[in-house]
Amino acid sequence: MAADKKELIRGAAIRVIARCGFHDATTDLISSEAGVSVGTLYNYFSSKKHILQYIFSVEHARRAEYFSQVVAQQTLRPLEKIEAILRFHFESLAQNPETARLMYRERYLRHQFATTDETSSPLSRYLIEVLATAKQQGELRQHDPELIGIMLAGGVEEMMNHYGQEPLANEHRLRNAAAEIVALLDVGIRAESRSKQQ
Repeated sequence: MAADKKELIRGAAIRVIARCGFHDATTDLISSEAGVSVGTLYNYFSSKKHILQYIFSVEHARRAEYFSQVVAQQTLRPLEKIEAILRFHFESLAQNPETARLMYRERYLRHQFATTDETSSPLSRYLIEVLATAKQQGELRQHDPELIGIMLAGGVEEMMNHYGQEPLANEHRLRNAAAEIVALLDVGIRAESRSKQQ
């Protein structure tokens, strides 16, 4: 019951912050959207900042859980893992436009409000892990996994800067983004011997 109420408030806060922005969203607006009293909201969250921290934390945990499952799959090749990770990320944004809008609008607050274990992006962390393993196994040519992983994650963030404000209008582009990025990577960093075998 308590968890349901907390999720109800989180969902309402996403809608209000996506619509108004963090600074103009008030606890009155959020509690009204959730259909609860302001006092009830404060039973679960100490402040508006705490609500936003929780929203970021939930999104961070969802991605980290899925990405870790993908990375652990032995049957997937490195580029397939990267595509699965990116596809989940982009489809999550396309399916949840208000969350995407919030993540876009409040992206600079994410680092300010993040807890210690959330300061690094799960996207860059798992991309780096996949790239490093692939390099060790000779699946990809010699490269700097950290540099390429951060570059990919930065490119994804720049896409959100461009498309995040209106994710529904760009849904088709977001849904195809993972395949487009992996096709580019396939040409650019696949190991020479692998390229000739294909």
